[in-house]
Amino acid sequence: LKTYLFAQGRAPYPITTPMRDNPRPRVEIPMKLLCAPHTLAEGQSRGFSLDGLALLAVRRDGHVYVYRNRCPHRGLSLEWRADDFLDASGSLIQCAHHGALFLIESGECLTGPCAGQALQAVQCREDHDGIWIKP
Repeated sequence: LKTYLFAQGRAPYPITTPMRDNPRPRVEIPMKLLCAPHTLAEGQSRGFSLDGLALLAVRRDGHVYVYRNRCPHRGLSLEWRADDFLDASGSLIQCAHHGALFLIESGECLTGPCAGQALQAVQCREDHDGIWIKP
């Protein structure tokens, strides 16, 4: 803590304000390659394991969405079988264990035992080299 006088030192009493002499530099977490862009087709879902994290990715309307592969209800993986995370219409993510339905764009659960909760989103971006995540 550093002590400063109020109004340029003319205050009748000192005011103590917390201040960092040496603020810590922000450590930027590097993005990691999830997959090549062409390996996730429009309307497709895929599962991944990266650094011990189980993930799922979905491409919809040209955008990629990445979530932890974990149902908020019981913590179980979501897929029916390998790379099969979507309902029959391909418009929602569906939990194979409890039938919960999640919006692809936000991960919000619409119906099922975890209604109102959401999948844990993973920050991602896409460029011509790949789909990148920040775990």
